[in-house]
Amino acid sequence: MSEKKPLKVLIINRKEDDRQEWLTLPTDADKVRALFDRLGIEPVTDRPKAAYYISATENLPFPELDDVIGKYDTIDGLNWLVSRLETIDETEFATVQAAMAVGSYYRLQDVIALTYNTEFYVLLQNVHNEADLGRYYLHDSGMVQMPEEWKAGIDTYRFGAHIMEQEKGRFSLQGYLVES
Repeated sequence: MSEKKPLKVLIINRKEDDRQEWLTLPTDADKVRALFDRLGIEPVTDRPKAAYYISATENLPFPELDDVIGKYDTIDGLNWLVSRLETIDETEFATVQAAMAVGSYYRLQDVIALTYNTEFYVLLQNVHNEADLGRYYLHDSGMVQMPEEWKAGIDTYRFGAHIMEQEKGRFSLQGYLVES
């Protein structure tokens, strides 16, 4: 498994847009303060608009974040998200990615909240279509109690499609996702 590259964001001085620099996340307050000094940005907290904006990103942990990160997001918010993504396990990470791919997560705050609430979803990582879903429920879930010879007569595609409709689940590249 290759090592992940750190997320980078291009910070631009809102008043002098030729003053810009890449910032690697996660970071700390001292590095942000030094960046602001180099870019001539005054760290002001009493205005609704920051004195900087985010213009671009590199090395996103997963592509669905591209639609979430916007120019008005803050370094603190992005830093918080990246720190959270580094602390969750692989299953939670896959659940966050799947939920973003199939759900309605368009704001940074919502994605951060999602990292704390992955238990609201069940992700079946080896289930990628209706037939897989039918086989999982029929043979692996322990929820279908019938003689094994009877199970051979069940169309797993139709069974999985019916389950998906009932559960309102969705398929993603990470697997089958359903709200718990």
